[in-house]
Parts: sequence; structure tokens; C-alpha cells
Amino acid sequence: MQLVSGTIWNLKPSHSNRFVFEELSDGALAWDSSGKIQAVGPAKLLRKKYPKAREEKYPNSIILPGFIDTHIHFPQMRRIGCHGESLLGWLNKYIFPEEIEMSQKSIVRQFAPLFFNELLLNGTTASLIFSSSDASTTELLFQAAEKSGVTAVIGKVSMDRLAPKPLLRTPKRDREESVELIKKWHGRHKRLFYALTPRFSPACSDNLMHTLGELHQEYPSLTIQTHFAENLEELQLVKKMFPRSKDYLHTYEQFGLLGARTVLAHGIYATPRELDRLANSKAHLAHCPTSNLFLGSGLFPLGAYQDQKINVSIGTDVGAGTSFSVWNTLAAAYQVQRLRKSDIDPTQLLEMATLAGARALGLEDQLGNFEVGKSADFQIIDWSKQPILKARIESSQDAEDRFFACLFHFEKSLLQAVFAGGKKITRRKLL
Repeated sequence: MQLVSGTIWNLKPSHSNRFVFEELSDGALAWDSSGKIQAVGPAKLLRKKYPKAREEKYPNSIILPGFIDTHIHFPQMRRIGCHGESLLGWLNKYIFPEEIEMSQKSIVRQFAPLFFNELLLNGTTASLIFSSSDASTTELLFQAAEKSGVTAVIGKVSMDRLAPKPLLRTPKRDREESVELIKKWHGRHKRLFYALTPRFSPACSDNLMHTLGELHQEYPSLTIQTHFAENLEELQLVKKMFPRSKDYLHTYEQFGLLGARTVLAHGIYATPRELDRLANSKAHLAHCPTSNLFLGSGLFPLGAYQDQKINVSIGTDVGAGTSFSVWNTLAAAYQVQRLRKSDIDPTQLLEMATLAGARALGLEDQLGNFEVGKSADFQIIDWSKQPILKARIESSQDAEDRFFACLFHFEKSLLQAVFAGGKKITRRKLL
């Protein structure tokens, strides 16, 4: 048995089937050699219960669940901060050329480990990841994920039109390469999984979409990840490419790609009719506020999704997003709602980054909070290292308020350690 002790922040189930923000100021977390949580509670009680456990003490620190990023693009990591384009122009000018270059094995071998290091340095222990359309790139990305110890759901991008030829794959080739990756990686160590990944419907012919729908019938446990209703110009392109579809959502729905295993990114311009069908299908939405602000796409209507009880998680969307940090992305999510004359409370923000992400990945029985039997995935933040944050924390009497403050003061230097599956990864090791 192992213990960590310090101040614990957690989302605890309540009698109303909701989760409440819990703070244990002198708390501890215990897990066994399998990396599964065995207990969480007052440190004094856990020390008595497990007298032979090896304990690590973290005074002046917060221990909280590892974050879950439900929309991020590996091959775009070098293109954070490209000036002067909206979505479609940005793809053509910056992203498609970069994804061609990032299919070179030598470059992937260099940057795939850095990608996962950067996630861990920001407290992210699980992610839903777009690779490129290249199978060998995706293979190397899985290898880097396995070595890092994180939970990763990764998909080779599927597209056969509206992009440079080196990025396109025929439906037959796309299926063959996807099946090979599925058989090798899906479910490996119960931490690595494959995702069907149509880039977005305009980039996929009917034949390719039909092939992906068949693959999902054959492998129903696969996550489906794609983009939806991000940009007004994109909506016009969808109408042009799918003139017989009743709306954007239908371009996925008609091919069997909409359901409880589907994670749609963005969703700014979903219509009421689409929201109804999203709710009925139990699909998930990945909110990407830094990306939406950077590309000028729009302000996400969170309240409309909440009214329909649609599960909304958080995505950094690197490289349209401006940071690997879920902390900073949650801060942007709050600001977007203020611009919409709306609000989101700190508990909801923490849930978006943890339990909502676990639901989106179909891993809510393994990840998302400190419940017995779940994986010991957590981050440890030393708030005393940042003088202004220290003053802010010490002057607040409310735990949710202290968490909210961390969203705006977070720096990678505050991370002391991150644990994935109960295994410690120190900041020094990552750097």
C-alpha cells in the first residue's frame, strides 16, 4: 500500500446523483500495487488503517484528480499561435502542410514523447487525441503513450477529400490501417484505446463515412471523435457537400456515427433540433474555449447543452487552442460564459475536466475522481511556490473559491508530481 497526504480536492457523489466539491485539509489517498484506489479520507485514519504503507507527505499542496482532455491534435503541437486565419483558412495555410511534415517518422519520434510530457506537466493524465491520417504516425504515438503511462484514446484521422493528396486515404486503405491499429492497441493495459476519427464530415465521402459506420458496428466499444458546428463558414461547406442531409448532425447520424460513444468537438452553432437529437443519442460534447476564441469561431452556448443534460467536457484543441493546460482552458471556459451573460460555477468547471471527460471516454468506472476501485491518477500542485497565489489561497475560506483562483494562477512550475496508475512521475523526470 502507498499513501499520499496533503489537502485533497475531490468530487464526491451526493444523494441527488450529483457531485459536490469536497476538501480534506489533512487528507490522504491510499492505493495498492495494482494502482487502484483503496481509500480516501482523513490522513490520521488512513495511517492507522494502513500502518505499513509507504507515505509521501505534501504540505502546502493540493492533491486532485488528473485532468482529462477530450479534444487535442498531436500533429498540430508546433502550430500553436499561427496568426490571422479563421478555421478553414487556418487549416489550408498552416495545418495541412504541418500534418504532412509531422508524418515523417524521425519528427514523430522526436515530438510524440514531448507531447505526452507536456500533457503531464499540465496535470493531464488522460486524453482523446487526433493523430494524423498516417498509420505509422499513429503507431508511434501509441508507443509514446504506452511508455508515458497515461490513458490515451487515439485515432488515425480519416479523410479522402478536401485536403492535400498526401493526407488522403481511400476508404479501403483507411479501413485496413484502422483495423490493424484496433487489433494491436484497443484496450491495451486498459489504458490505451482506439478512436474512429473522421476529421469532419466535409472531408469524408459517403463511401468513407459508410465504411466508418460499418467499423463501428464491428467494434462497438470504439470511441468516435470528430468536429461539429464550429464555424459559420464550415456550416456553409457542410450544406454544399451534403445537400440531401437535413443538418450538420445528420451527416454523421445517417452513417451510424452518432451515439453514446460519440464525442463531438465545439458545437457552437448546434440548432435546437440538433440539440434534441444529441441528447437522445447520449452523445458527448468537447468544449474548446481557447480554440474558439483564438480562431474567432464564436462563444459556446453552454446553457443550451445543460438544459438538455448533454455531457460537456473540456478540450485544449492544440494547436488552435493556445495551451496544453486544462487549467488555463477552464479559465477561458468561464470567461466565455461571462461574455454570454451567463455563469458556470467552480464545481461544474472541475467536473468538466474530470468526471465529464471520463464519461466521454466511456471510462467513468476507472477515472475522474477519488472513488475506491478507480485508477490512482492524480496531480499535486504546490500553491505556496507562487507568491500571489499563496496570498490568495491563504486569504480565502472557501474551497471552491481556492480552486477557482488556481485556474487563473496555474503555472507548470507549481506541479510537484503526477501519478498515473499509482506510478509517480516527477516534474524533474518530465523535464
